[in-house]
Amino acid sequence: MEIIYMDTTAIANIHLNTTQEVFELEKQQFLEETKTLGGLKIKTVKGFFYENRLAALQIISFEQTFHKDNKIALSNGWELLYQQKYGMPYRVQNSRFQYIKGRKGIIVTDFCASDQSYSNFKELMEQPLRTCYKDEELFPPVRMESNTEGMFHVVQVLHRLPESDAKRYEQKMSDEIAKLDRNSPFYNSTRVYQDIYDAARLKANNIIAKGNEINSKKHKNDPSYSVIIIGFIPSWEKYLEEKNKEIERKKTERQKELDIL
Repeated sequence: MEIIYMDTTAIANIHLNTTQEVFELEKQQFLEETKTLGGLKIKTVKGFFYENRLAALQIISFEQTFHKDNKIALSNGWELLYQQKYGMPYRVQNSRFQYIKGRKGIIVTDFCASDQSYSNFKELMEQPLRTCYKDEELFPPVRMESNTEGMFHVVQVLHRLPESDAKRYEQKMSDEIAKLDRNSPFYNSTRVYQDIYDAARLKANNIIAKGNEINSKKHKNDPSYSVIIIGFIPSWEKYLEEKNKEIERKKTERQKELDIL
């Protein structure tokens, strides 16, 4: 993939796909003119380069209290800022970006667990963003419509139970299905999956709720920071393309060695 060297606006006066010299000048102007963003003071602005061009921009706030307050930023915060501009976040298939506009993609959170985040472009591309603790979601009530769907939900909920409880429910499920008349035109094991899921869900949710209560207290005062990462999509795509080529090259070399044996 050949990257066409055209600038694209990242934020304010800062442009993606520029040289480091240009970025440093634009960064200096940005910091002089923009002390706060979304009600938060800016701590750092960092550029990540790929093939000597600005491939991503990372902006981190000073520590704020959204996580300690256990609430979403309703008046301030960078997630709200971007939602007001672009609407609610959406996930593009096989993409980490929450928002995409032209040739730039945006990742934003008010619940980053570190004020360091990434140190280089490789880290940014290959490591997830460290976010603050969040409660584990409870299993919702589900109405089973088919055996396939029923088995899927049962497997999910049993996986969350202690091994002894999971085996007990598995045995009960097998016994109940064995009682059904497979030759009957009304044969349907969906009802069995429904009953098992409903019973196991209550036990699993009780375990999850207790764990959430303990962990919420443990992590209540963890630090949190707001982070915006704006990426130049062609650079990200080229990095992934080159990485995939390297993986395939290593596979080919490995196969050649295996063929020798």
